[in-house]
Amino acid sequence: MQGVEAGADGLQHGGGHAPAIPWPGVSTKHTACPFTTSPHAVGSLAEACTVIRRLWTEAEPFDFHATYHHLTGAFGNPKPVQRPHPPILMGGRSSATLRVAAEHADLWNIPGGDIDDAIRRSALLDRYGAEIGRDPAPVTRSIHLPVSYDRPGATRDAIGDAIDAGFRHIVLGLPAPYPRWRRTVGHRRTHQHVGLSTLALCMLPSPNGRFTWVYVRAEPGRLLQSSRDY
Repeated sequence: MQGVEAGADGLQHGGGHAPAIPWPGVSTKHTACPFTTSPHAVGSLAEACTVIRRLWTEAEPFDFHATYHHLTGAFGNPKPVQRPHPPILMGGRSSATLRVAAEHADLWNIPGGDIDDAIRRSALLDRYGAEIGRDPAPVTRSIHLPVSYDRPGATRDAIGDAIDAGFRHIVLGLPAPYPRWRRTVGHRRTHQHVGLSTLALCMLPSPNGRFTWVYVRAEPGRLLQSSRDY
């Protein structure tokens, strides 16, 4: 995939949803992964980040034996196009997940809606990074914001507030019925000049009834687009 996309992708990782939310049933059906407790999920996430980074970067096979993951002679090949490795985007708002993000994430995402809470969580991420001796400044702050088709001004204001608070990676959640792609691009184009960096993700309908993630990467003077169905 990195060869096709010239190293433009990254790893999106998290500890999973609570069982009460409908999405996990879909995830479990497709991955055959059972639900676990939150401490198990977060501990497994931290170990998985270590393993994945080593698979991406180490030139020789290695053994890894910890609480949740055990590998013998693990080796990843071919290596990623990006060096030293693709960026790791980690989503979550709990203190436990923020501790893992402070150690491993290149980008951290939080479900938006309450910008004051997002600011507090971002400050907590800074604190956890400082505690382990990692500079938290390079960790890109990402936020998911709901889109209102009837009140576009409110959406623009929310984006502006997030940018002012230091969030440079914006994920816009589009409620059904979804707008056409051209309309979505128009929104992205209006925000290239106000500090949005890297990536926006939008959910759009696909002809087969499934959903499509459309990735829009903003670069000076142009937009790069790719999409995948799930």
